[in-house]
This record gives sequence, C-alpha cells and structure tokens, in this order.
Amino acid sequence: MKRTEYFKLFSHNVAVKGKERSTIYNLQRSDIKFIPNSLYDVLEKLETQSINEVKDLVKPEERIIFESYIEFLLKNDFGFITFDHQEYPKMSMQWRTPNKINTAVIEYDFNDPKYSLQKLIYQLDELLCSHIEVRLRVRDCNDIVEFSSYTKGLVFRSVSLIVEYVENIEDTVENIFEENQKLDYVIVHNYPTSGMFSKKFENQVNYLEENIYSDLHKKHFPDNNYIVNVKYFTESKSYHTYYNKRVCINWDGNLKNCLLHLNDYGNINDVDVREVIETSEFKELWKVNPDRVLDYKEDELRYSKFYTHQLEKVDDYFYKVVS
Repeated sequence: MKRTEYFKLFSHNVAVKGKERSTIYNLQRSDIKFIPNSLYDVLEKLETQSINEVKDLVKPEERIIFESYIEFLLKNDFGFITFDHQEYPKMSMQWRTPNKINTAVIEYDFNDPKYSLQKLIYQLDELLCSHIEVRLRVRDCNDIVEFSSYTKGLVFRSVSLIVEYVENIEDTVENIFEENQKLDYVIVHNYPTSGMFSKKFENQVNYLEENIYSDLHKKHFPDNNYIVNVKYFTESKSYHTYYNKRVCINWDGNLKNCLLHLNDYGNINDVDVREVIETSEFKELWKVNPDRVLDYKEDELRYSKFYTHQLEKVDDYFYKVVS
C-alpha cells in the first residue's frame, strides 16, 4: 500500500500573502521569492492535507498547474516530501530580547546644554540599550572626545555619531575610532570642502558639505531595501520595527517615540527614562505591526521593510500613515 505523501516547507521558509502576489521568505539565505497568490493558497492547504488530497480539490484542467507548483517548490529547495507531516513543527514566531530599549536617538548641544548627556547615557546603559545614534552640536573637538568617553565600558553594542564640522575634527574622529571600539560610524556635516574622506576608516567616516540635520527629520528608509532574517521577521510579525523599544530625546531634552512627533512624554530633567518607557501611552506604537497598518497590511513585503512613517489611529486596532 502506497504511503500518504505530504509536502512541507522548510521551517526557515515562510510564505506571506499580499494583495496581488505572495512571497516566500527564505530566512536562512536572506532571500525573497515572489509567487502567485494561487500557489500561496495551495501551500495553505498543504499544511494540513496530503498532496493527493489537495490535488483532488483542484479542477482536472488545473492539475497540471498544481503539479508544476510542487515541482517548483522542490526544485528551489523550499521544502520536502514526508510521510509524517506532524513531525515537523513550524518555526516559532516569538521575538524576545532582554533589552528594555533597543535604540535611542539623542540630540545634544554642547553650546547650550539643556540636560546632562552623561546622566542620560548611563540611564540608557541600565536599560540595556543596544544602539545609540547621537547628533551633536559642539564647541570644539574636546566635546567630541568627552562624548566618546561617556560610552566606553557600557553595554551599547554600537554607537553612531553625527556632528557638525569644527576645526581639527579629522584627527579627533580618527583618534576616537581607534580608542572606542563601540563606534560604528561618524558623519561630519557642514564640512567646508568636498571630496574629503578618511583613508583609515573610509567605510565608517563620511564628510558632507551640506547640513543634514533638517533632512534627517524628513527622510524615510528606502522602499526597495529589504531586511530578511529570522530576527527581523519575527519582530515584524508582532511589533513595529521602527517604534518598538525606541526612545528619542530632542535638543530640549523631551522624550519622544520619534523626533518628528509633536507629542512628547516629559522632559529628561523631570522624569526617569525607565518610568516613561513602561507607560502604556509611550508603548502604544510598539505593537502596531504591519498587519495593523492599513497602508502596509496587504504588502507581501511587509515583514521585510523598515517603515518609518508617522501613524494615526483609525480605530481600536488599525492605524494609517499620515506622512
């Protein structure tokens, strides 16, 4: 007696349906393959039914298409034939991190300080913050060195610095790169000439003529850039990857979800970061995953994109893009 055959996707291959087409995310190879929605529907049926059972549901004139789908899936190594489909559970979609905050974006002006930068950085360290992006206005290079010293020996995995040009900044930037292993990249803007680059840290230091602070508040992550891996996919399934565990502090010391937002959650001089990020109001956008945003929910690439738009609440579940 012939044994019943089932088709199973490898656990690292996940099918996602869109409005007009679907995709298979290969989370192991960081790749995306577009497929027709009809193949997605077949894959859904194959999760619980055998190959022959699904084939019997197909119209006789369309069975050749069904067979070509199975051939396509096997040829591209998306899955395999098995006699016991219950032996192979799906990959867990749970996303966990010990970090209270993953990303912090800080604006600080040494010319007119509104709060203690060092105190703020220590608070973020206590929250196990992974990455900080700091936008500085400085009086001279000593301020850059001082900032760098605050981050040494702390929990941050990476530190990014955006700073306006001051005299002798070139040597200072190279020195702090050599001394501070956490430094990821530095952008020096308002540079007086074009064509400047660092021979030693060419891929990590950029010198730009224009003032980019105003543009930083306007630009969105490119729509044609995709992030495909297990960590990002599982986070996207449950959270908004831009807002989730993110805190921003503007020049005045106000805490926000995003520097573009008008709303803030108090000033760093008056509140504790830990207390603010635990409030339901501050965390509201964290769990607005792409399925809850009207503009994203039918995009088959929604779990691979880094959406940075401002959102507006539509009802108790859905949101929409407002910028």
